[in-house]
Amino acid sequence: MKSMKVLYSYLNHTEDGSRIHRQNFVKAFRALGNTVYENPFPPSHRLAGMGRYTPWQQMRSTIGWLRKNILFSYQTIKIVIRKRPDVLLFRHPTNNLFLVAISILSFVEPVVSEINATRSFETSGRNDRLSLLMDRLSIGFSHKTFVVSEVLRQFLVNHEYRLLSDCRK
Repeated sequence: MKSMKVLYSYLNHTEDGSRIHRQNFVKAFRALGNTVYENPFPPSHRLAGMGRYTPWQQMRSTIGWLRKNILFSYQTIKIVIRKRPDVLLFRHPTNNLFLVAISILSFVEPVVSEINATRSFETSGRNDRLSLLMDRLSIGFSHKTFVVSEVLRQFLVNHEYRLLSDCRK
């Protein structure tokens, strides 16, 4: 098996179980002889409670989300130019913070999304169509995807997410 250079992008939650998952994920890739470049990014504060925001707070939060999306894209593009990875692996955050980077970079390098949850899966009702659209775009630009649970896989298949044929049994 040919070793690869992998750029692994994720939100840098330091207190939760995702940290252990990321560490083991990177360790496993390196044990297979691959080079892994980690691309952590601080989590966004827009993850919960948007329904309770005033319109001004929602607008401010959305501008902050877009700013972080652009900053993350810039950071990732710099690494891609400098390190020349073979594949870009994104641990898909539920707030679609990597949407701009994934959409731009999918035209340059193969993009793989590791999907632990989606906004549309975790929230239903308010902004459901917007959540589905954002998730569909973020996942749709990926060349390959993989999911961490059967329940999530079935949700994505039932909602006919594009480019998820590798998730079907």
